[in-house]
Amino acid sequence: MGVIQRQGIRSSVVIYFGLIIGYLNSTILFPTFLGKEYYGLLQTILAATLILVQFVKLGSNNIIIKFFPAFRDDENGHNGLLAFSLLFPLIGIALLLISINFFKGPLIDYYEVKAPLISAYYYLIIPLTVAYVYMEVLAAFTRSILKAVVPAMIREVYIRIMITLCIIGYILQIYELTGFLWVITASYLSAPIVNLIYLKYLKQLHLKSKWEYFSKSLVKQMVNYTGFVFLGNTAVTITARIDIVMLTHLLGDLALSGIYAFGMYVSTVVHIPMRALNQITDPIISRACEENDLEEIKSVYKQSSINLLLTGSFVFVGIWCNVHNIFNLMPDFKEGIWVILWLSLAKLFDMATGCNSAIIANSKFYKYTLYSNVVLMIITVISNFYFIEAYGLTGAAMATGLSIFLFNVFKMLVVAFGFRIQPFSYKTLILIGLTLSTIYLQSFIPVFENAFIDIAIRSIAITLFFCPIAYALKISKEINDIIDNKFLSRIKG
Repeated sequence: MGVIQRQGIRSSVVIYFGLIIGYLNSTILFPTFLGKEYYGLLQTILAATLILVQFVKLGSNNIIIKFFPAFRDDENGHNGLLAFSLLFPLIGIALLLISINFFKGPLIDYYEVKAPLISAYYYLIIPLTVAYVYMEVLAAFTRSILKAVVPAMIREVYIRIMITLCIIGYILQIYELTGFLWVITASYLSAPIVNLIYLKYLKQLHLKSKWEYFSKSLVKQMVNYTGFVFLGNTAVTITARIDIVMLTHLLGDLALSGIYAFGMYVSTVVHIPMRALNQITDPIISRACEENDLEEIKSVYKQSSINLLLTGSFVFVGIWCNVHNIFNLMPDFKEGIWVILWLSLAKLFDMATGCNSAIIANSKFYKYTLYSNVVLMIITVISNFYFIEAYGLTGAAMATGLSIFLFNVFKMLVVAFGFRIQPFSYKTLILIGLTLSTIYLQSFIPVFENAFIDIAIRSIAITLFFCPIAYALKISKEINDIIDNKFLSRIKG
C-alpha cells in the first residue's frame, strides 16, 4: 500500500491544484467574459464528446489495464502493447468520421430550435474526441507502469492552464468566439503529445509492433473482454454525461446548462480523491486478480472504501457548509444549489463503495457489468426525462444521483457474492455520525457579511473539529500513519 499512499497523495495534490485553476476558469473568467450561455455551449459539446469517446476508443485503455501484467516485459518493449493500443482506436476514429457526417442532419435538427449555437460548432466534436481517446490510452499505459502523477497533471493541470491562456487571448481580442473554441480544441489535442514526450523521457515509448506475441488464445481473451467492457463503459459514460445533453434539449436554455455544469463542477471536488486513487489501484487490482491474490484484493477494497469516504466526507462538509458563500460570490449560478447537494451525495456513496469497479472489471465477473450498465443506462434516460420535466435543473441531478446509487449497489452485490467481501465496517457508521455532527454544529456559527471571512472562519472551525476527532477515533489507519510519520514525528524531533 506504500505505492498507493504515495502516488495517491501526489495525484490528489495535482488534481486539487488543477481544480483551483478550473475554478478560476469556471467561476470567474467564463461567466465574466463569455457568459453562462457560452459556458453551457462548451460543456454540452464536451459532454457529447465524452460519450463518443467510449465508442471510438473501443476499450483500448481497459485492454491496457487488464492485460498489461501478461505483456509486461521492459526489455522487449512490453511486447508491443503500446503500439497495438495506439493503432486499435483508428478503427473507431474511422467509424466516427463516417457517423458524424451521416447523422449530421438529425443531430442538428435535434438542437436547432432550442440551442442553435451547437449546430454552428458541430464539427468540433471530431478533434476533441480524438484528443480524449489518446489522452485516455496513453494515461492508461503510463499508469500501468505505476507512473500516475504526470498523466493526472496533464489532464487536470496542463489542459486547464491552456484553457486559462485561451480565455486571456479571447479577452485581449486576439480571436473571436470561433477562434477561441478552436484554440481550446488545439489545447486538448496537444495533451496526448505531452504524454508521448513523457513516455519518451521514461524510455517507455515502445512503438514497435510485435504481432507474433498475440497468440490466438490471447487475442480471443482480449476480444471477449473488450466487447463486454466497451459496451459497459459506454453505458456508464452515457449515464454520467447524458444529463447535461438532455437538459440542453428539454429545457432549451444553454444558460441553465451552464448553471448545471457549474454545480456539477463543484460536486466533482468531493470525488477528486477517488479519481486520484483509482489511477493507482486499477493496475494493482489488475495484478492481484491475475495472481488470484484474494487477500490483496480484500485489503485494497476495504482501505479504499474508508479512506475515500473519510476524505470525501471532509471535503463535502467544507463545500456544503460554505455553499451560501459560493453563491454570494457567484449569484448568477444560485439555481444550482440543489444540483451540488444531489450530485455530491451520489459521489460520496460512490466513494464509500471503494474500488469495486476495478475488482469487477479485472475479474471473471466482468460480464456482469455490461448487463447492469445497459439497464442503468435505460433507467438514467427515462429518469432524466421524468425528473427534468418535473423538477427542471434539480431533476437532472436527482436522476443522475439515483443512477449512481443503483449502479454502485449492484456492483457491491457482485463483489459480495463473487469474492465474499464487502467494503464497510463499524468505522463507516462512526464516520457518517462525525460528518452529520460537524454539519449540525457548524450551523451555530454566525454568518459573517464578508464571504471570504465567513469561509475562512467556518473552514477553520470545521477542520479543528472534524480532523482531530477522525484521528483520535483511528477511522483510517493509513491516514493516521501518514500524519504520524510525516508530521508528528517531525514535531517530536
